Amino acid sequence: MATIFSTNKHTAFFGYYLTYEGFFSWFCYFVLFFLANLYFNSEKEVKKLFLILSIPVFIVSLFAIGEYFFGWQIMEFHQNRGDRVISFLGNPSFLGVYLVLLLPIFINFIRLKELKSKWRSYLIVLNLAAIFSLLATFSRGAWLGFCIAIIFLVLINFNFVKFIHCRCSLVNNKKAGIKLAPTLIVKWIIFFAVLIIGGWLLINNTVFGQQLVDRIKFSFIQNPATKVNTTSGRILLWEQTTNLIKDNFWFGVGPDNFAISIPKYFLPEWHLYFGLQAEKAHNEFLNLWATMGIGAMLSYLAILIYFFFKSISIGKNLQNDSRIILVQGILAGAIGYLVAMQFHYSTIDLAPLFWIFMGIAFSLAHQDCEIKSIQLHKFFSLTFVKYILSFAAIFLMCIMLIILIFSCKIIQADRLFIKGLQAENIDFAIENLEKAIEKNKTPIDYYVILSSFYFQKGVKTGEFSNFDKSIETLKKIIKIQPDNYRPYFILGNTYLEMASFAQNKNLVFQKAEQAFKKSLEFFPNSVDTRLSLGITYAEQEKFDQALTEFKKCGSINSKVVECYFNQGKIYEQKKDFQKAKEYYQKALEINSNIKAIKDALKILK
Repeated sequence: MATIFSTNKHTAFFGYYLTYEGFFSWFCYFVLFFLANLYFNSEKEVKKLFLILSIPVFIVSLFAIGEYFFGWQIMEFHQNRGDRVISFLGNPSFLGVYLVLLLPIFINFIRLKELKSKWRSYLIVLNLAAIFSLLATFSRGAWLGFCIAIIFLVLINFNFVKFIHCRCSLVNNKKAGIKLAPTLIVKWIIFFAVLIIGGWLLINNTVFGQQLVDRIKFSFIQNPATKVNTTSGRILLWEQTTNLIKDNFWFGVGPDNFAISIPKYFLPEWHLYFGLQAEKAHNEFLNLWATMGIGAMLSYLAILIYFFFKSISIGKNLQNDSRIILVQGILAGAIGYLVAMQFHYSTIDLAPLFWIFMGIAFSLAHQDCEIKSIQLHKFFSLTFVKYILSFAAIFLMCIMLIILIFSCKIIQADRLFIKGLQAENIDFAIENLEKAIEKNKTPIDYYVILSSFYFQKGVKTGEFSNFDKSIETLKKIIKIQPDNYRPYFILGNTYLEMASFAQNKNLVFQKAEQAFKKSLEFFPNSVDTRLSLGITYAEQEKFDQALTEFKKCGSINSKVVECYFNQGKIYEQKKDFQKAKEYYQKALEINSNIKAIKDALKILK
């Protein structure tokens, strides 16, 4: 229903160009959950799966360590995060969530009795490397998720101790139960003692430890320049999201339509947090409600509650200790993931793992229960059911193949895009960017950069046809995302820059005005758009309208020099020199190093 009533149906089905989590992706998540629950019902298979998955985790962790200490880089286009590592995942928060999902599984895996000593040693090294990598992401949401996951493991293991004690008593082996309980308790006490002492030494004796402390402080201490912190930024985004929800309570704005719809609800103070990405709500439940409505959010919540309570309660009654360890590890990873998701957001490269692990845990937990009854086995043994399941598996494999092909095209497109960005020759840059768009037609940035190169070529050669190509390229973005403020803003600025080369300047200014007004429909509190619209009015000598926009600009962000400087220029043209001087003085108070303001004041004196 959310897809049917969505504001942008293409985005609702295929997803936003940066996230790709539309209806199609959610459908695949549920299919993966179902297939994992159906086919991963052998404990031996699950162990093999996780040992195989440990290899990429180890590689990712080792590269993250190399990145922190030696500056290794493989994703230069994304790798500008200061001290925060990203490894192969393109974003430190994504890396943090990836490790949170898998680390509790491998930590709990060490407890398997049948595990050979070489594998246990390997997992210990892996866990240490992954924990350091997690810390080096400086992702506070991921840290919190990991802590909650470990606490869950501790609590559920104490419950497990009680269960073992009771079970041993029932089989007249009370001494074994009593002996086992203290052993596990001592192990956990030693683990936490080492953790606390190691943490204390790390914080007080290393630069890395101080960086961890500073990162935590940054959640609560205001940035001296902006007078805000990242916690207040997320709270503001959540507040803006609730306003969006009020207007789209039942069906939301459509799957993955958040980034397109939220700018309309940006409050004036949002300009202070432009470093915080708003592709999603940075809260899993709020984002689900905003995009798919109250029904989807409650259904998702009900599925999670049912899954965790059933898996925990049933897991206690399993008669295979190894299976208990596997279920506990997966549940802990899932809990850590969900905690982290309340401060980050779901991504197409991590969410499938979460749903697969949920399916596996559900399957393992129900192995010895009535749910996996004879009747259920009979049902799945029916011929028509086998055909349906086989068809579903083949369909999913075909989909995966299509996604793989599409992913290869995306990678090729990104390479061509970067090649175009780095090109010194304009024609060579245009050629690569056009090829990038042929392979992937959705990213806005491709069109924006291509448009700018066409514009540069127009300025260089004096051929007006290049300006036309620049405009047409931007209009293609509007066809793809008609509800996005950004293409209209860039189009307006392009018209504004193009006016100096046009014969009919008024016509070009009118087109710029229309583009800026359209942009403000989707982002009314944009300082940049208000400022540009004011300049457009001033160029057309619509001074009163220009003043209105500059005043709005100043009310949204009182620290923007251009808002006051442009008001001074307007009053100077209206011969109101006293007011002109007043606004120039205000601009000078914000930034005393701008020569143009000083020169304007000298003339008035």
